[in-house]
Amino acid sequence: MRKQWGRTEAKRRNNNKKFDKLLQSPKTFHNLTGLTPTQFQQLVAQVEPLFWQDDARLRAKRSNRKRKTGAGRQFELTVAEMLFMLLLYYRTYITHVFLGFLMDIEGSNIWSYFKRLEPILTRVFKTPERRMELNEEAVWELIVDATEQKAYRRKGTGYSGKKKDYTLKTQFIVSRDRRVMSISKTVPGQCSDKKLYDQTHAYVTQENITRHQKDGPPPRLKDLGYVGTGGLLPHKHKPHKKGTDKIHFTKEEKAWNQLFSSNRIVVEHVFSFSGIKKFQILRSTYRNPIHRYHVTIKNIAGLHNFVLDNPSG
Repeated sequence: MRKQWGRTEAKRRNNNKKFDKLLQSPKTFHNLTGLTPTQFQQLVAQVEPLFWQDDARLRAKRSNRKRKTGAGRQFELTVAEMLFMLLLYYRTYITHVFLGFLMDIEGSNIWSYFKRLEPILTRVFKTPERRMELNEEAVWELIVDATEQKAYRRKGTGYSGKKKDYTLKTQFIVSRDRRVMSISKTVPGQCSDKKLYDQTHAYVTQENITRHQKDGPPPRLKDLGYVGTGGLLPHKHKPHKKGTDKIHFTKEEKAWNQLFSSNRIVVEHVFSFSGIKKFQILRSTYRNPIHRYHVTIKNIAGLHNFVLDNPSG
């Protein structure tokens, strides 16, 4: 481990002791980060080499160096502590001042750690933004939906008639086993689900690649916000005027809607409080810079997939 500067030796030993104690309490650790200690250690093993590679590359780029590479002030936290701090922030969305108090560093230094770690997590998780290479059968098993999050009014947000507030919208494509397959770019909240879907073209089949076609067949399970895009949709009530009898579903339509809902509930589970929205940063009113939102939601979707790929025993 590299020598850590900026703290007394006693302080470092005390923090390491607290962190080790937390790792020995799996339930508490999971409640704070969304990962078990075993999953966390597996993630650290993937992140740490990339972190030091990037650090060495950044240090080597300095043209006005007066000391040897590696000299000067070092990081106050280990990579494991930095990652824990980022996951704790995602999970609780506390202020940087409070987070700095918990980690025994200056709150103003929190962002310098996050801006190094977040791009590395994106590289580790590799959640595709636009196109996936899938066969036609796999494409027909995909489920599409968009999620909105309230945000303070500023450039990059938009007024959502559905939420009655300023929001950010992101489209997810999810498989039947609850894996997030693709995430669109984040757009202002006034953009409709269908328009966002038409703009993204988030998938393409292997057969279409060989035929040089632009798009594959549409994912089949969508809600009524995607009328006009193809794919399978639930039946909806026909419009009726005041004073006339309501037109009810037939038994066949009811059976179809029940089957449709039982399949499509998968994407709602991904969005729910047991999925990505157990992280408060995607559940509370978003207050961070808008340009950071897309990286944040990609990383949390990557964490969701990481947990599915590495189930705790």
